Amino acid sequence: MKSKVKIAAEFKKRLGISGRKLSKQYQNTKDCQAFEAGDIMDYVQRVQYTSSSGGKKAAMVQFNRVKPYVNAVKGFMAQNRKRGKYTARMDSSGMQEQFSKYANALKDYLIENCNGAQIETQQDGDQLVAGYGALETNLTYGDGHATTDANGEVQMGRLDPLSVGWDHTARATNLLDARYVYYKEVFNLDVAKSLFNTNDDDDFDPVNGDDEEGSYHYIDEGNYDKERISEGVEWSNEDEKEVKVYFYQWYQVEPFYRCNNPIEALTNPESKARGMMTLERIANEEETDDDLFAFDPTAEVLSFDKEVKKELEEAFGEYVEIFEYNRKVFYTAVISGDHVFTATRSVSQQAFTIQFKTGDFDAKNQIWTGMVNSMKDPSIYYNKSLTELMFTIGANSKGGVLVEDDAVDDIQEFESQYAKTDAVVVVNSGALGGGKIKPKKEPFSPTGYESVISLVDASFAEVNGIDKSFLGSSENKMQTAALMRQQVKQVTSALACYFDSGILFQKTHTRIMLDLMRVYAENNDGKAMFEILGEDGSSEQVKVFADKLSVEYGISIVEAPQTQEEKLEFAEILSNMATTMLSVNPQDPAGKVIYAIAIKYLPIDKADIQQITKILMPDDKQVDPAYVKQLEDQLKKAMNEKNQADIKKVLSASALDMANIGKIEQGNKKTGAETVKTIEESHKVSVETNLAQKADLTEVKVNL
Repeated sequence: MKSKVKIAAEFKKRLGISGRKLSKQYQNTKDCQAFEAGDIMDYVQRVQYTSSSGGKKAAMVQFNRVKPYVNAVKGFMAQNRKRGKYTARMDSSGMQEQFSKYANALKDYLIENCNGAQIETQQDGDQLVAGYGALETNLTYGDGHATTDANGEVQMGRLDPLSVGWDHTARATNLLDARYVYYKEVFNLDVAKSLFNTNDDDDFDPVNGDDEEGSYHYIDEGNYDKERISEGVEWSNEDEKEVKVYFYQWYQVEPFYRCNNPIEALTNPESKARGMMTLERIANEEETDDDLFAFDPTAEVLSFDKEVKKELEEAFGEYVEIFEYNRKVFYTAVISGDHVFTATRSVSQQAFTIQFKTGDFDAKNQIWTGMVNSMKDPSIYYNKSLTELMFTIGANSKGGVLVEDDAVDDIQEFESQYAKTDAVVVVNSGALGGGKIKPKKEPFSPTGYESVISLVDASFAEVNGIDKSFLGSSENKMQTAALMRQQVKQVTSALACYFDSGILFQKTHTRIMLDLMRVYAENNDGKAMFEILGEDGSSEQVKVFADKLSVEYGISIVEAPQTQEEKLEFAEILSNMATTMLSVNPQDPAGKVIYAIAIKYLPIDKADIQQITKILMPDDKQVDPAYVKQLEDQLKKAMNEKNQADIKKVLSASALDMANIGKIEQGNKKTGAETVKTIEESHKVSVETNLAQKADLTEVKVNL
């Protein structure tokens, strides 16, 4: 790893370059944040809008048409979020299932423990508004973050879009090709000295009057000049001294080496013994060197660094053939000014622990953009049109009467009485005949503005591809399932780049989490506890063990848990199936199992789920949980694909399979096929109609 002096110098250079190159990105972010908040005055760069009517001034209307779209899409993304899943790579299917379940349960527990779902939703919002959203997932030990566990805690945090920076040459989705990333946090000076274990004020770069809150000072300055601090910069607030601390991550391309275990090439038993002792000594030394590779002297293929290469060549000579490769090695540092507090190899060697979700890349302006960017002009002209309309109406006659001063004795009483529709208003003699009271012109009704406003209003949907009905403002509240499905597909297509970004994020984040989990498990081996949920709704408290995560895992992306509405729809479909089957045969095992699956998707307590399941299926007739899970997955897949033939097939097989494997009473063996046959004949119309309607609703989760 580079020295701290070189790290500080490199970061200072990169900070200045990225600050200048990303200045347009940050300005666009500020603009889009203002539009999302409903404040466009800064963007139009004037306090008052000049009306075309006589050059007079009118306060500009600021009607927020942007935020409803952002909120609707953000909620849609949260409801249809995918998640990463681990699959242990093991020969034994039983052990594979056990290790996979353990790893997935620990990941879910750690993410839930730090409110990961809510933080990712915040990141989605930044992605839609700014064109990029960032969060950090890391194992913290008090290095600038609050922790309560000396063994470290997995924490996730949303990063302010105006406080993150990256390699400006990065163009890949989610900035995965960036050579470095960083973010800034502002701390109270006393807090910072405590967190970073120093008593020297000069170790920190102060926040001064030139700094803009929530952004980098180099946006305007274009540099990072530490010398001004030594010259004695005044604190902007002596009572609340604040300092800037940067969390910097980068990678270096470094060589590493591999060879076949040289022990296999040795034939002399004594040579083998000496060789093994050498390998074991190297392994013991490597344990304390913070190396990327766990040097296993018994492995068939050895991986190691340059220092080990020299030792192996000296010890084994011609019996070892070493091959050189390159690798990315990820590092992290905490920096303020020229002072580097810490510089270490990152806990995850999969990617930066600072991860992004990106929107569309504007090649012309070299910036990332979200959906708000396309709604800036419609929002401006919508509010301009409303302002013009209101000004025009306000500047013209409102109707009423014209009265000469001698037409009435008391003008205030006249005004009061005239406003009443049933009042008798007395005026002076001759006033009416003399023309001393005259009605004003009818109120002026401007034309054309309504058409312009309607045109601009429609443009919001056109520029982002999302129909207005998606916001819940459709006049037809009772939409058909087909219309709902069509609407969701339209939105999904319009938001394709955001969903693609989300899938890529989950793949990377799941890999990072595995690294964090392994270190967390080593630190808390046998001490920490977490919860594993059973398929029947039961829960089990288990200990964290490092060896449970020692195997290799494959990563796949699966559908996230259903929304409450979707769960209820799924439960309704299954309960209708079960009711139909049990109406023919109250003891039908397939019907009972389907009922038990349906109950899991109801918003009731876990203990109640367990109790109801036991009533449906007593212990002596309990069905294999693995089989229940298989049946559930098959039904969900069939309904999502609206494949009624597969649904019938699953139901038929379920009854027969449960009888054949001996998990139910033998007396039920002959009822399964008969039950399904009766269903197909007697209830074909009602079941298929219900499935067709409900499948339309559940299909929305496909290909998101």
